[in-house]
Amino acid sequence: MNGGIPLELQEDINALNTGKIDLAEFRQRQYIRRQKELVPEILKYRQHKEWEKFIDETLCCYEVMPIAFRFYDEVPDSMKYQFCTEAYTHHGDSIPAVRKAVRGALKYGKPELPAEIAGKKEITVYRAGEEPIEKTKYRISWTLDIKVARFFLSEYMGRHARFLYKGKIKPEKIIAYTNDRQEQEIMQYGNVYDIEEIEAVNAET
Repeated sequence: MNGGIPLELQEDINALNTGKIDLAEFRQRQYIRRQKELVPEILKYRQHKEWEKFIDETLCCYEVMPIAFRFYDEVPDSMKYQFCTEAYTHHGDSIPAVRKAVRGALKYGKPELPAEIAGKKEITVYRAGEEPIEKTKYRISWTLDIKVARFFLSEYMGRHARFLYKGKIKPEKIIAYTNDRQEQEIMQYGNVYDIEEIEAVNAET
């Protein structure tokens, strides 16, 4: 330890500061270190079928999600819906196993939709994305608020978002809804229709 910093971490910090490794490699090393620290814990919870602790530990630590979701089928059905949809919003959107679980989540639960949309025949949704329009219906994350979509379009400016899309969806086709980050996010898969591109940014911006 050096001032409370583990030696291995201090060595990586020194390597980063002296140019021996770049930031991407530094982050990768921290990712692997976190996995080494935490994976034994979640495996212990799985072995003893302490599923609440297993889920809580996974949701707290993005680094262990790829491993934890190898055991998704073992999680009790009554916990699967909340587990996968919350994992998705806790940085799990980049993990294929989490996305796969979300696509099948309606087998295990239903979303709690705001009253103002639950009774409608269809609702308008928006998305900032980099994918072409023919693939966008297969992207999980959309929002009810165009201002949120415009924020992401502006924030990522041609890197992860180049287009602003508008579409419609029937409320019963929504997999999940969350407003925890004030983003009015819905999750869906393959059920947005009448999609149109309403804004775009230059990829070189």
